[in-house]
Amino acid sequence: MVDMQYIYVNQAYAEIMGQSREKLLGNRMSNFVKHKLAFWIKVICGASDGEIRQGTFHSRTGHWYEYITAKSSVPETRSLVMINIDEQKRSQHEIKQKQNTTNEIVQMSEILNVENDKLETAISKGLAKLGTDLAADRVVVMEGEGQYAKNTYSWTLPGLASAQKEQ
Repeated sequence: MVDMQYIYVNQAYAEIMGQSREKLLGNRMSNFVKHKLAFWIKVICGASDGEIRQGTFHSRTGHWYEYITAKSSVPETRSLVMINIDEQKRSQHEIKQKQNTTNEIVQMSEILNVENDKLETAISKGLAKLGTDLAADRVVVMEGEGQYAKNTYSWTLPGLASAQKEQ
């Protein structure tokens, strides 16, 4: 089995590994990396003849990292640099969520943009789209009348009984 030995470890990497620098130094990678050991050996040892490899990975602890690995100036050694990109991934996710929400609003607006005599049909289509997109069993629009609520519009997943009479 191919393995690697730690000859230099900075504090940031030791923290990522959940170990002290002293404990990692001089030890084999296989003593600490059980999950995806073959992946890391392939990535790190595969960087030969000056080749630089880079990529992104998601750790078991829920963090995102970019990594770069290359042959180092010391014979038979490789360098691995890892950069935490949690904030970048979080920002990308938030942007995607905002785009999805904006697209949903635009699509609903297009469905509801009708003349008054077709409003009920448009609302039914809008509720059906919303129910499908949310993977819901039913979607209901209710109007308040004093202390009671009246089921004004509803959509129910095909095959399910309507709950309109019970409400």
